[in-house]
Amino acid sequence: DLVLAVERVRPLDPSGVEFLDRTFLDPLRASDPSVSDVAPPGAEAVLFVEVEGASNDAAAARARGALEAVADLALPGARLARNEAEARGLWAFRRGASPALVRRHPGRAPLQFVEDCAVPPGALPELLRGLRAAFDRAQVPAALFGHAGESHVHANPLFDVADPDLPQRIERVAEEVCGLVDRLGGTLSGEHGDGLARAAFARRRFGDAAAFFAEVRRTCDPDGLLNPGKILPAAGWTTGSDLRHPWERRLLARRRASRASGGREPAAAAPA
Repeated sequence: DLVLAVERVRPLDPSGVEFLDRTFLDPLRASDPSVSDVAPPGAEAVLFVEVEGASNDAAAARARGALEAVADLALPGARLARNEAEARGLWAFRRGASPALVRRHPGRAPLQFVEDCAVPPGALPELLRGLRAAFDRAQVPAALFGHAGESHVHANPLFDVADPDLPQRIERVAEEVCGLVDRLGGTLSGEHGDGLARAAFARRRFGDAAAFFAEVRRTCDPDGLLNPGKILPAAGWTTGSDLRHPWERRLLARRRASRASGGREPAAAAPA
């Protein structure tokens, strides 16, 4: 129904088509019963559609057209924001899940390394099912949300920073998600770029072109001074062991030591 609803509203040229998966909704519903007004208990996802117009009346007419376009799908809880305050409230609802998820899982930290997956439109349901399964197998809670109009999913997994197997757990999730996205004909970098987080998969994703990338880098930067390890991995790079910046790794090490000794974890840290 999610994909069909997106296809129905796409001809209206909406300015935003966002979705929240069940993994995003469950922590919100658990922390605030009023959330069920927007996301009924049986809902697998919530779809937000935003439209614009040359006047308030024109925008309202397009919004009613979006509701009419999906009326026969019998979507539970379909509603129209009647004014700016209601619209702001709905978008605030979207921003509330990550904090709620963290509160449900104290001692865990969000690690974004598969947060940018995008696939062809018809493959969005399979991507969501595959991501849920990957995180379930890794025993890692995660929230899934994103841009339904582009079949683009942001995954926000929370890992136990005191887990001695944390690098291997990250590596397994990264490998599984990369294979899933490859199989669906998608990309790991829908909008955020590759950077460090996806460097380990460059050769797998780009094939022979990765060797050309490396040659360009050697030609322009023979001493390896310009962002080493970005896009193309540095020697010995692994996602699980080297995902975080050095100062972040120091913070995670401090948290592990603190938890092991029964002390309090540091609330925040800054680059040294």
